[in-house]
Amino acid sequence: MKTKTKFITLTVVMAVATFLLTHVIWPNDPSMQSPSSTLIPFFIILDIIESIAFGVGVSFVVWGRVYIWRFGIWRQPAGWAFGYIVWALVSWWPHDNFHRVIGMNLKHLLYVEYIFHVTLILGAMLAAYWFYFASHIFHDHH
Repeated sequence: MKTKTKFITLTVVMAVATFLLTHVIWPNDPSMQSPSSTLIPFFIILDIIESIAFGVGVSFVVWGRVYIWRFGIWRQPAGWAFGYIVWALVSWWPHDNFHRVIGMNLKHLLYVEYIFHVTLILGAMLAAYWFYFASHIFHDHH
């Protein structure tokens, strides 16, 4: 089986699994207001998108890491960029579900904000650094 087929297959398996497990892992808080029937489809679409992103992130861990290590002397910044890409893909599924189940508990909301938002911001900075670093190496070698 080609890597592309394996990548897509694992992505689909993980997306379906995360979609089906969402409310098992993070059950709805009975005290929280339920969305209106007109909003429910949009929440379902969001769940599907986040589940697919999670699946792509897992597949990228399994088959994408091989390509990162081909960068040779760039291993450290490339490794950080790889980690950021994975985190940016897989973190949305738990992120939104934590938001959904913690409600307006401000202390827990701060935990979510720092764990997910700040790490995504720092990761984007690291990815920007990696591209800056890589562009200088390419420029210096040509």
